[in-house]
Amino acid sequence: MQFQEFVILTDQKSLTQLSDQRLHTHQQQRVFSKFLGLQYRIVYHPGSDNRAVDALSRQPDPPAVCLAVTSLVPNWLQAVLASYSQDPMAQELLSKLALDPSSVPHYTLQSGLLRYRSRICIGADPRLQQHLIAEFHASLWGGHSGTPVTYMRLKQCFAWKGTKTAIKEFLQSCTVCQQSKYDRSSPQDYSAFARSSFGLAGNLYGLH
Repeated sequence: MQFQEFVILTDQKSLTQLSDQRLHTHQQQRVFSKFLGLQYRIVYHPGSDNRAVDALSRQPDPPAVCLAVTSLVPNWLQAVLASYSQDPMAQELLSKLALDPSSVPHYTLQSGLLRYRSRICIGADPRLQQHLIAEFHASLWGGHSGTPVTYMRLKQCFAWKGTKTAIKEFLQSCTVCQQSKYDRSSPQDYSAFARSSFGLAGNLYGLH
């Protein structure tokens, strides 16, 4: 499932627009982060037509084969684990928590992942950090929001030293965000901004 597209069937029609929506709640953002790095397609299947699933879920005594559990580890989690090998602080935390889970306040170790106040810790891997910022800022649901909004979204799921600084630097190099800026003090600059914005919209919606 990590290397090819798979289909998610749901009887909740609104979920088919998940990747096109802005995620406003903490729970939505945490759930969506689990799909990062996976290729999937959400297909709506009305509950009235989904009789096979209903029959399976309502069995009083399901067969033993139904008790099997498959564990799926996304590629980005493997990248997080690999980032710890490049981070001396992460290595120190891993050693301490492996010996005594309560040795470092607010930090926990779960399935090899470091967590700070339940957030996944990212090691010293700039490439991985940039990838995560891009997902929370430049994706469809990120919507090229400003630094405060992008930071609030990302910090609900992940943590690393210098997160806010990294986000500011990323936004400064984001071409879409830079094209959206203009100087209010000069009417001429505003006209240039309007022309560039119209050009951008034309490219997005096929007006040219």
